[in-house]
Amino acid sequence: MKRIMIFFILHTCFSDISMELFSNPTHTWRQVNDPVMGGRSTGTFTIKSGTGIFDGHVVDVPSLKAPGFIKVESTDRTPFPDVRSCNALALTARANNTYKGYRVSFGTKQPPVHKYFAYGFKAHFDAPMGTDFMKIEIPFIKFSDYWDDATGEQIKTCQDNKIYCPDDETLKDMKTISIWAEGVAGYVHLEVKSIAATGCNGGDLGLIQPNYNNTCSQPIQHRLRYNLSNTDAIKDFPFPLHPGETLADAVCCDAYFKPYAEPSGLYARDDVDLFSKMNPNGTTFYDSACGIPLFVAPRGRSFLDFMVETEEHGWPSFRTKELVPGNSHVMKDTGEVVSKCGTHLGSFLPDDKGDRWCIDLACISGNP
Repeated sequence: MKRIMIFFILHTCFSDISMELFSNPTHTWRQVNDPVMGGRSTGTFTIKSGTGIFDGHVVDVPSLKAPGFIKVESTDRTPFPDVRSCNALALTARANNTYKGYRVSFGTKQPPVHKYFAYGFKAHFDAPMGTDFMKIEIPFIKFSDYWDDATGEQIKTCQDNKIYCPDDETLKDMKTISIWAEGVAGYVHLEVKSIAATGCNGGDLGLIQPNYNNTCSQPIQHRLRYNLSNTDAIKDFPFPLHPGETLADAVCCDAYFKPYAEPSGLYARDDVDLFSKMNPNGTTFYDSACGIPLFVAPRGRSFLDFMVETEEHGWPSFRTKELVPGNSHVMKDTGEVVSKCGTHLGSFLPDDKGDRWCIDLACISGNP
């Protein structure tokens, strides 16, 4: 139902640890074409004007009738910095097309059961398209060392079993990092300024990552909208929480409370009063962890219709026209609604009027 990484900050904020700057490279990098069974994918990697440029074309392996891969990898023995105090890998990059097969991997570890050519921890990422370089953060909990060497897809995730999560030995020195274009046919053009670890403790910053933070890609924001960071509705939650855990932590990001929602009628409490804070012509609701837009309401109906339906069900209730496409999905087996940042949002509960999203306000009260 959720998974967040909430931190208690005693002194200062998270920091980054640089792992490679292409303006002054520490490591040696080479580009590799798919060598498997007559693969015909090709690419190049060059460093120009402080930027690593990964170009190429991923095509089907004739014998497999499925896309192959190209990758760029570090090849020297220069150690990488210790990033055990960090929570994510970050690429500062941009792309010139919408290629969907980018992955990044690090280390050489294999799980007890593994594919023959699969080494290290790998995760998918989406490259931002445009003229601006953007920071792409991939939480370490999104990486797995149990992946298919034919497709690059994870077979078992870190969430499935912690034995597939990045281990301390690897995070102490990753030994090698690779950027892949894999499993999707198409043209590749990715420009990378830097690679870093982010969300780092810094050693003496006093940051603690409780074990209840286990589904969201980022910490719950400190100042949620609609007074959700200050409401005392937590008193009405049916189970005791971990010391320091907030209502939004539990409902949106803690897998232990996956079956449970925020207290019914939270939106109408005197210390929340959602309706009075909405724009009747349209209010955008943002992920409480990562700040992406999820719903805009009312849209395609009146504000009164939205209020009546929310009051009827006890939680904010959204219709198809109010959904921001692509930023969340519905789990087919359970109907759970999850944002693309891993935040649990609520349930998909169609009725005689059509598709309906019944959502926890605590999870959509973020700032953009």
